[in-house]
Amino acid sequence: MNRLQGDADWLQSKLSEWRFHPTDSSVDIALLETGVPEGFDHLVFPLSLCATEEQLKQNEVGLGDEVFVAGLFRHHHGNRRNILIVRVGNVACLTEEKIVTKDYGEIDAYLIEARSIGGLSGSPVFLNLGVVRKVGGQVKFAQNGPMFLLFGIVHGHYDAKTSEIDAAASDASGVLAVERVNTGIAIVVPFHKIQEVYLNSGG
Repeated sequence: MNRLQGDADWLQSKLSEWRFHPTDSSVDIALLETGVPEGFDHLVFPLSLCATEEQLKQNEVGLGDEVFVAGLFRHHHGNRRNILIVRVGNVACLTEEKIVTKDYGEIDAYLIEARSIGGLSGSPVFLNLGVVRKVGGQVKFAQNGPMFLLFGIVHGHYDAKTSEIDAAASDASGVLAVERVNTGIAIVVPFHKIQEVYLNSGG
C-alpha cells in the first residue's frame, strides 16, 4: 500500500483470515476484514454509496450508464509506489441470465464496455450517476456534485478466438499470429455478491 510520505510498503495477512462464499464456488470474491495502519494512504467508501439491487432500481440504472475502473497497469505499476490508472466505459449488459466464464463456469455478473486487461482483475468498478438524471419520468439534480456508486469488481474480460474476428492478424505464412483477442468487454461481479459473501461468511 502507498504511504502518505510518498513510498509504499507491503502489508501481510494470513490466508485463513480471508472470507469466501461458503456455499457457492462460482462467486469470485475474497474478502479480508482488517484495519489500515496509520500512515498509509487510503480512502473509505461508505456502504451507503454501494450499488445494491435497491439502489440500481431507485436510480433506474441501465445500458449506457457510465462506469470507470480504477486499478494498476501491470506494465507500469510503479517502482516506488502504486500508480493508479482509470479506464472509462459504459454498462453494456445487465442480463438476468448467468454469464459463462472460463474458470468459474456460469456466474452472476454484469458486462461493461471497458477494455479490461491482465492485472485489473479485482479492481473496483464505479458507476457514475452524474449530476442530472431522469428517474421515474422526472429530472433530478444531485445536490453535491456527481453521485458515484460502487458497482462491483472486475472478474476478467472476454476473449474471442481470432477465427471469429474479421481481418485477424497473421504471420507471413498465413498462420494466425495470436490465438485469442480481447473483445473489449469486461465481466463485473456485482456489489450484491460482495455483500452476500460478507453476510454469509460471518460478517
